[in-house]
Amino acid sequence: MATLLPIQPNEATGEAKALFDDILQRLPRVPNMLARLAHSPTVLASYLAFTESFNSQLPERLRDLTSITVAQVTGGDYILSFAHALAKREGISEEQMNAARRGESSDGKTAAVLRFAAKAARWHGRISEGDLAAVREAGYTDADLVAIVAYISFSVFRVYFNLMAQTAIDFPVVKSADLA
Repeated sequence: MATLLPIQPNEATGEAKALFDDILQRLPRVPNMLARLAHSPTVLASYLAFTESFNSQLPERLRDLTSITVAQVTGGDYILSFAHALAKREGISEEQMNAARRGESSDGKTAAVLRFAAKAARWHGRISEGDLAAVREAGYTDADLVAIVAYISFSVFRVYFNLMAQTAIDFPVVKSADLA
C-alpha cells in the first residue's frame, strides 16, 4: 500500500488545483508522482520550476540518460520507468538506455557525465577531484558542472520521494533489478 496517497486532480483545491490545471494543459494526465507532491503545493511548484529550469541548462537527451543512470544506481523503478518513457519519446534506443543504466555511453562527452552521475549517486555525492577533472576534460565548464550536480541531486530527490511514497508506476515498467 502506498504510504502517501495521491491527490486526485478533480478533488484538488487552491494552489494544488491551479498547479494541476497547468499540468493538464501540457500533459494528458497528472502523473502519480506529481499527485503525491501536491500534498505540499509549495514543493510541487518548486519541483515544476526546477524541472523547467533545466530545459535551458542541459540537453533533454543528457537529462534523460542521467535520470536513467541515477535511478538504476539507487534502485528507483518509478523514475527509471519514467526516464525510459521520456528517452523513448526522444528517440533513444533500448541499447543506449541499457548502457546508461551501466553509466556508459558510446558518446565520450555523455559517458563522462554518466560515469560521474553513477559515482555521485552510488557514493552519496562523494566524488574526487579526478572525477571532476574527467567531466571538465570531456568539455564541460564549471557552470555545466553545477547544472549536472544539481540534476543528479534532483534525480536522487525524485527517486527517494517515490521510494518513500511507494508511488505506483504509471509508465511502462522498467525494473532496476532486471538489468542483464
